[in-house]
Amino acid sequence: MLESKKAIKDLNNLIALLKPEDKFFGFMVGKADLASDYNVEIYSELIESISLKVIQKCLENDFNYIEAPTFELSSEFALIANLNYLKRNGVYCKAIITPKQIAEVNSTLEISSEQIMQAREIISLSKEGAARYNGKMVDEAMAKKARKLLEALGE
Repeated sequence: MLESKKAIKDLNNLIALLKPEDKFFGFMVGKADLASDYNVEIYSELIESISLKVIQKCLENDFNYIEAPTFELSSEFALIANLNYLKRNGVYCKAIITPKQIAEVNSTLEISSEQIMQAREIISLSKEGAARYNGKMVDEAMAKKARKLLEALGE
């Protein structure tokens, strides 16, 4: 867990210490502690900017990013907005602090059977050269994303 200025500054060094055989799952930004360390609000642009940088490092190094809990427990909208934000940014792991959040987290972040079928179709089409899927050209970037999705599922 990265929850201090020092931890954020040392992120690249931490990543360099990790070896492929290490059973390392991922990083989490302790947003409440970090906000306190920087003397800013937990949902400030600074904390979000730092979190996005950590997400980028995780994606570049094939680590997971685990999003900190949503502390606004009385607002289901805040949780849903956060989950959609995470999904747009390639994050599929979310810490929760109450069982009431489990269903929403799972339903928003889990990979659907439709996404799995689309990924398989895109990979199949990409082997044929130039192809279209749902009106879009299938290129290597689409195929790579589809392969990563299936790899994450163990296929």
